[in-house]
Amino acid sequence: MTERKRNQPEARRIAKLACPVRAAALAGTITLTISTMAQSSEVSLVIQNACRAAVAQQTGSMAQTDTDNICKCVSDTVLGEISAADIQSTKPEVITRPTRDAYISCRVKMSVVPQEPSRKTDIQGIRLGMTEREANVVITPGKRPSLVFTKALEPPLICEIEHKFQSGTPPREMISIVSEQFKMTPIKADWSAEIAHASTSRLEPFTTMWGTTKMVVAVGGLIAQWRSDGLALELTLNYPTIPNAPNEYILKLVDEELKKRDTVVANAKRDAGLDAQRAINPQPKF
Repeated sequence: MTERKRNQPEARRIAKLACPVRAAALAGTITLTISTMAQSSEVSLVIQNACRAAVAQQTGSMAQTDTDNICKCVSDTVLGEISAADIQSTKPEVITRPTRDAYISCRVKMSVVPQEPSRKTDIQGIRLGMTEREANVVITPGKRPSLVFTKALEPPLICEIEHKFQSGTPPREMISIVSEQFKMTPIKADWSAEIAHASTSRLEPFTTMWGTTKMVVAVGGLIAQWRSDGLALELTLNYPTIPNAPNEYILKLVDEELKKRDTVVANAKRDAGLDAQRAINPQPKF
């Protein structure tokens, strides 16, 4: 038995493979089984993979580079606490090391904090803030949504996207789907009254282009609104479902901050024009 140990490859004395029995990298500990014929780099890789999985599950979105750096730091810290006797042992041994403190210290050391999940700012690939040329690259032929551009900014940028689509999904479920896709919470929890109103036909006044008003049968209406960080989202039930036809919805996404910036620039241009006129004619007669 002693002779066999002297003839073992050098790799056996350097490090052993770490197999995660419980990879709770952020929950407190990580349990590893040290076995033969492995390099310390393999041990490090297992710890880093466990750390990445825990980051994804418990802390939400984080930049990939930040995750990699933190998990490399956690691996180095944990491996640094494993004794030389553990690493060089030829017997399979189970060891447990704390990881919570390692994760916290590594995060503080690198000044990295988990980020909020990024919000969706596009509809069918058309993103708020795009130029018309950029939008034309991603627009599906025959399915162009309604776009509103800024008027004062150069070049004009998309500040509103309105998409009309059909779906058999009921209104309440559609509100949940939109909330999940855009990572936004509706401005209120219960939209039952709006859904009932939009789903029922009623008489409403309608003003014609000649200025006359008459009563017409109307259906549809706004059924949900979202607002967060300068973004506004509205869902309208345009036509409720009828036999052999699905619901028709209108989804409108608005960049309110971009519209405000456009207004500021427009006012500045107007004021500059007025100043130029006053410079030419400082004392107008009327």
